[in-house]
Amino acid sequence: MGFATTTIYTRPGVVPTPQQFCDTANNVLKAFADAGMVPVSHTDFTGQVESFVRTSTGNAKDKIVSSISTSNLKTRMILGYRVFRHPTKNYYIKVDCGYEADNDSYLSTTATRICINLTLGLGLDGLGGFSGTPINLIVKNNTYAYPEGYMMNGTFMKPLTLRVSMGPNHFTCCASYDFYGMSEVSGYSNLKTGISTIAVAIIGSKDNPRHSVVFYPRTAEWSGSYFNEAPTSNLSENDCQLQRKYLIDHQTNTHTYLGAGQTVNTMPEVGLVSDTVGVRVAQPYITVNGVLLPLEMGCIHAGATTDMGLLTVDIDGSGAKQFYAPFGMGPCCWIPWDQPLMRIPVFLLPYY
Repeated sequence: MGFATTTIYTRPGVVPTPQQFCDTANNVLKAFADAGMVPVSHTDFTGQVESFVRTSTGNAKDKIVSSISTSNLKTRMILGYRVFRHPTKNYYIKVDCGYEADNDSYLSTTATRICINLTLGLGLDGLGGFSGTPINLIVKNNTYAYPEGYMMNGTFMKPLTLRVSMGPNHFTCCASYDFYGMSEVSGYSNLKTGISTIAVAIIGSKDNPRHSVVFYPRTAEWSGSYFNEAPTSNLSENDCQLQRKYLIDHQTNTHTYLGAGQTVNTMPEVGLVSDTVGVRVAQPYITVNGVLLPLEMGCIHAGATTDMGLLTVDIDGSGAKQFYAPFGMGPCCWIPWDQPLMRIPVFLLPYY
């Protein structure tokens, strides 16, 4: 049980160098291990990479990374993966490390990024892979890398803070936002928090450890230089442009998709960051089989912190603990397009 923080890049330059790729991929894998996630053996899950290197180390499990040929790279290309197990819960996280490059909309020589994609599995099949149907936690629905969008909004060559935290009832892995949407059109959703392509939170409840909720960012069409705005006319009960969520039943080892609507009770409104009483913090809840379960996480207005900022908060009366605020996970509830960032409620995830 523990936590770790590191620095990574998804767009360190126009075309990432092999060394930049190795640094980011290895930093991610090290953060998982430093936080206490248990590496799965190569027998239990075959084909894994232990680390990414530039030259041979003599270890057959190390992946040598060479320069990429961007002229033909117009897709997602995974160079290797590592699988980790939560030590007290029955789930596994597969970390895919690779490249994404644009399709024909832009020149692939100016639109290549490092991608870190996560997959959640609830068990192993004894044959070197996952049992059942794993949950693909990929945020982007295509391989656009958006050179114009990056350069216009400050996420090009941006160092990203990655935090990984693992406790008896939680696992979180989130990075600073690395894509940004436009929130300038009346009637559209608010995208001022940005969106992180590396973000997942699996949060349980002390009241009933049988269940956990999986959160990862909303999706939309990536058809231009920005994450595409979603008009309110497209909103539905199951899709409010919020996080996609799954409910895990650890007893039956099954999961249920909850959609991207308001299926978790959170801080439901925009508001002032503070008043004469202080800064407001709320604890999310979910109803399972008619029982209201408090989740080991919080909500706070973005103006009280910064993206990936650390705060010490007593969420449930059991004592103060550290949390962090990943803006790129998105807002806690649907927010009108014209609301400023500081008034938007965002999640506080465990960092202990």
